[in-house]
Amino acid sequence: MSLALAAALSQSIVPRVDLPPPQEDPCAGFEEAEDLSGSGQRAFTLDDQVRMADIGRANPVGAARAFGVAPDGEHIAFVVKRANPEANGYCQRLMIATMDGSGAAVEVDRGGEFIRDDFRLRDFPAIMGGWDRPNPPRWSPNGSQIGYLKRLNGSTQVWLVDPDRTVPPRQATAVPDNVDSFAWTNDGTALIVATRPGIRIQ
Repeated sequence: MSLALAAALSQSIVPRVDLPPPQEDPCAGFEEAEDLSGSGQRAFTLDDQVRMADIGRANPVGAARAFGVAPDGEHIAFVVKRANPEANGYCQRLMIATMDGSGAAVEVDRGGEFIRDDFRLRDFPAIMGGWDRPNPPRWSPNGSQIGYLKRLNGSTQVWLVDPDRTVPPRQATAVPDNVDSFAWTNDGTALIVATRPGIRIQ
């Protein structure tokens, strides 16, 4: 089986629907808490489950860690995700928190499309899954920048943000293929990215 045929079949063997970007902010009302002061309790519903915010992956076995630890060992960065059925999208927020739990976590970026993971199956190189791709933020060696994956307009690229938020988040790569993973060079002056151009080319 040719790679081109395998790549084409990999997109069709599993039913999938590419949804249009949400027309409203999926993060609207993210931090609103339901008032249960009257009854004090109620039944947990499927809607509650859909709206649960999560960090990391549902199956932790073999998964990449969800947190990026700063070089100073005092801060962590992570992406928190939550579905918004009304907006037909996912809220994704890049957060920074202290290791000792003091103070509230701070949002340094938000937005982007849901980044789906994929897996190999027999001769098919890239079967699209229904879960998200691991996206642990990566601090630069000197701690001045945080790199993370963000998907906009159907393209997954590396983005950078300053922890102190003095500079707006900016896109760091513009390669023709989706970035699967990346790493900083030892001196922090460049990024090493991993892509799979063979699927697109062949």
